[in-house]
Amino acid sequence: ELPKRTKSMGNTASVWIKSLARRCAMGNFVNVEAVEHCILLAQECFREEDCKATMTFLSCIRVVTKIYPMVGGTTDGFGNLVELFGECRSSGHSSSFKKQIE
Repeated sequence: ELPKRTKSMGNTASVWIKSLARRCAMGNFVNVEAVEHCILLAQECFREEDCKATMTFLSCIRVVTKIYPMVGGTTDGFGNLVELFGECRSSGHSSSFKKQIE
């Protein structure tokens, strides 16, 4: 029903309202600590060469940070992401594994 109600406001307003609705619907589900734990778990999975689990955690992080960009920008969270991507670039993992992560 939301698209019908926001249609007359124009595309920009409609997109903003839909984003606001998603943020409100998520409520307490998303917080900085949960995102930081996902980042740490992605690092651990990467170190264990579990590509599927690594991608699952990174996908969660991407979805959350698209809605709440500031959640992924904490000092610890961002630092751990940079560390993960640095490890990915310098690791001895196969190139297909690294491409999936990057």
